[in-house]
Amino acid sequence: RITVTSVESEPRTILIAHSDVTEKIVAELNVEDGTEESRRQTLLLEKVINGITEAVTLIDRDGKIVLANHVSSDRMGGSVVGLNVSTLSERVRYKYFDTGNPMEQKDTIAARALRGESTKDRRVVLLKSTGSDDGIICQNAEPIFDDNGVIDGAVLWGRDITALVAAEKQKQQIEAELAQSRRLEAVGHLAGGVAHDFNNLLMVVSGNAETLLDLMAERGADDLGPLVTQIAEA
Repeated sequence: RITVTSVESEPRTILIAHSDVTEKIVAELNVEDGTEESRRQTLLLEKVINGITEAVTLIDRDGKIVLANHVSSDRMGGSVVGLNVSTLSERVRYKYFDTGNPMEQKDTIAARALRGESTKDRRVVLLKSTGSDDGIICQNAEPIFDDNGVIDGAVLWGRDITALVAAEKQKQQIEAELAQSRRLEAVGHLAGGVAHDFNNLLMVVSGNAETLLDLMAERGADDLGPLVTQIAEA
């Protein structure tokens, strides 16, 4: 309390209140520092995943996309950050690689990850908006858990393996053609061996027939001559 007295007036009392705001200011500075550090880490993470040639997407526990690199955004037709993966069916559709059947929403890697399921190297066919094939993707996903073991989101990634699958098919075709060529070669060797053995038998028969004709001529048994001659000439 301070008493102020002037020449022209009576004394007046002024109350001045003081409070220590040091802790509040420090706390605000810490929050600002933490926010800045978080922002720097997010920018660093974005730079890292944008340098990856695979499509990488981060989603939260509700399925909202919180981060997607350029490859992922391009594959899904533009910026998708802030969208929910369940609403992207008009942009991106898949069908099963093995059966060719359309994939249901509940079986997408995002839906599986948010159920706590991992996906490793699953092949799917990416479809264009027209419904035609637009490539083959190898998909992976891992759920993210918080400190209490509760699902907090998921990381999804995948790469285009269209060229790899085409090379695999070409290799399989070449191997099949090589196997067929080897089978034909084996059949040819077998046929040649059979023909050779049969020819040897015919030589024996022909030789014995000629010997028999000579013996018949010596003994005057000409009545069987025509039959033996037919055997020899065969």
